[in-house]
Amino acid sequence: METVTIEPLDRARVDETARMLARAFDDSPLFEFLFPNGAARLRITAGTFKGTLIDALPFERIHVARDSSGVIGAACWLPPDGYPITPWRQTLLLLRMATLVPRAPTRVGDSMRYLNATDKVHPKAVHWYLSLLGVDPRRQGEGLGGRLVDRTLERLDREGVPAYLETDKESNLAWYARHRFELRETLHPVGTGPPVWTMWRDPAET
Repeated sequence: METVTIEPLDRARVDETARMLARAFDDSPLFEFLFPNGAARLRITAGTFKGTLIDALPFERIHVARDSSGVIGAACWLPPDGYPITPWRQTLLLLRMATLVPRAPTRVGDSMRYLNATDKVHPKAVHWYLSLLGVDPRRQGEGLGGRLVDRTLERLDREGVPAYLETDKESNLAWYARHRFELRETLHPVGTGPPVWTMWRDPAET
């Protein structure tokens, strides 16, 4: 089997990683709802993920899985001092997203409702936030997501720090439960849209 390495994300691979994440999230119920046009969805989500990665890069907690073909998985974390996002970082993210709005003008309001709903319930306690975890569809089911997320979870267990995430895929709940995340809330920001689940993980007792 081909060797896969787990390493920090290099700035030169941000675009490649964003495109991989767009493919990984292409069947996301939330993104299918917000961006029903498949071709446009890939462009919009790749642009959104690029902004997220660039924002998180200074915190040096993004790891990617790579093989000879390139980036095949990524986990993006924000440490306690990385969230909530400062007004300046928020402005930069919104400016990046504004360039994508013309591609899906009818879903802007719903997108903001989801963002506001998840931001409202985001925990205030000290924690690390798993903002993105994705594996290229052709490599899913090989354990790469677990390798990526465990790289940071092992550190959090040693340091006694909790973790938090959101997911819009019900099938992910059992997967994250195997990594000791527990369901916290089920959100319904838009009546006709899919729910979003929030999950919390206390550190392992030593």
